[in-house]
Amino acid sequence: MPTKNKKQGNADNIWAVRGVSYEARNAAKMTASKVNQSMGLWLSRVILESAHSEIKGSKTQIVRQEDVFNILENLSNKFEKELSDLRQELEQVNIKKRSWIQVVFNKQS
Repeated sequence: MPTKNKKQGNADNIWAVRGVSYEARNAAKMTASKVNQSMGLWLSRVILESAHSEIKGSKTQIVRQEDVFNILENLSNKFEKELSDLRQELEQVNIKKRSWIQVVFNKQS
């Protein structure tokens, strides 16, 4: 029986991978769509780049979306606290100072 020449993107060239988490599948779909590539083309590129990095020994760390969200949330909370502290300091500095006339005659403005 002659073998078919299977080309990339051919419907006969189906590959199923078990054990891929919903989170990973969803991230792959979203990312492929964002860069206007088919899922197969995007996955092929990512797999080849990752394999190349692993073979060379330069392992890249994959960051999960939740980790990035948590880091940004923590930074946001820290900035909000620092901003609140700065506002309080500014309020104390901006307390209107009375002139010497107001002090001498005990007048409020």
